[in-house]
Amino acid sequence: MKKVLATAFALVILFPAGVFSDTAAPSNEYLKIDDQISAKKQQISDLGDKIKQSEAQIAALQNAEATLDNQIAILSNQIAKNDLDIQDTQAQIDEATLELQQLDQQIADATAKIEADRGLLSDLIGKVDREDERSSLLALFLADNLSAIFAQVSSLKDLQGDMLTTVKRLQEEKALLEQKHAERLSKNDELRKEKDQLEIGQIKLSDARDAKQQIMDLTRNSESKYLGIVSSLRDEESSVNSDISSLEAQAQIKLQASDRFPTGDVLLSWPVASRLVTTSFHDPDYPFRRIMEHPGIDIGQTPQGTPVHAAAPGYVLKVHDGGYGYSYIIILHANSISTVYGHLSRLGTQEDTYVERGDVIGYSGGMPGTRGAGNMTTGPHLHFEVRANGIPTDPMDYLVQ
Repeated sequence: MKKVLATAFALVILFPAGVFSDTAAPSNEYLKIDDQISAKKQQISDLGDKIKQSEAQIAALQNAEATLDNQIAILSNQIAKNDLDIQDTQAQIDEATLELQQLDQQIADATAKIEADRGLLSDLIGKVDREDERSSLLALFLADNLSAIFAQVSSLKDLQGDMLTTVKRLQEEKALLEQKHAERLSKNDELRKEKDQLEIGQIKLSDARDAKQQIMDLTRNSESKYLGIVSSLRDEESSVNSDISSLEAQAQIKLQASDRFPTGDVLLSWPVASRLVTTSFHDPDYPFRRIMEHPGIDIGQTPQGTPVHAAAPGYVLKVHDGGYGYSYIIILHANSISTVYGHLSRLGTQEDTYVERGDVIGYSGGMPGTRGAGNMTTGPHLHFEVRANGIPTDPMDYLVQ
């Protein structure tokens, strides 16, 4: 009997205060939060419908003729969509925050319940102990009164049954508590991601507004000036494509004859400290998608003049100083993978040289009207591309995550 009591007591010690029981009735606070979550879900659903409508309008405009009026209309609709995206992300942040509050309320309610269960189990152990001692005395001093002994034994079995039932419930509650803690950790991660997404949305909204204003300032409502800007942007892209194609072929021949030919799989480090991607590869929200697809990623939270590092060991194919136009560096790595670093305000390496991973090759830019920024930038950032055999590919497939 003493072994049973010791085992039961040990089980109680193993269970910390604060478990959640699926049989417990939800508190009024829990139900209140649940109503708020339902309202937030409806808001998110309504915003989702509006975003789809806005996306359809933008797609229709992007398929239309490339004119100044059309580009202004695209940017106006993009601004409206970005504003909706921000509202949607904020609503999702609000929902995640409410769900965290709800989990906290569940755990708080469960804490009170488990304290009561622990007290009940402690009382049961005490009663079993007392009944055990009493049965032993009856066996010694009331051996002629068998009915009294049987009654005590029956009572003892009932108490043991209650105790084991409570222990089993505590085991189930402990497992449920661990599940709730895991849900809370997951919800915290989700909340962090949503906050990052909100920051990206705010940057995109600002970029779209700036792009619209730049187009209006540069063209002054002149279709010919707008077409000149379009031509300039396409020339920039064509120049990079041409440089990579021709220079890579020449470099491959030269490198094969040297002992520094890059070999092995290519895994890229981030070229700047920030990992905030404000414009993704072929981003549907890119303000100038009507003119060309976005061939790389833009890395935000990169102040003007931030050191830019080589993403992997390689050979410097091209160092282009565009003055107040577009400045960039191209590095060739193993397996015909090359990286492009754009909108550089200052260049820090030379062509026909080798760099190691992490070497500073230049300094970021992107501030409109500054050296290396080129046309139609909206703020400081690093433009980063990855090319496989000269063809743009998603840098996120190569960057260390």
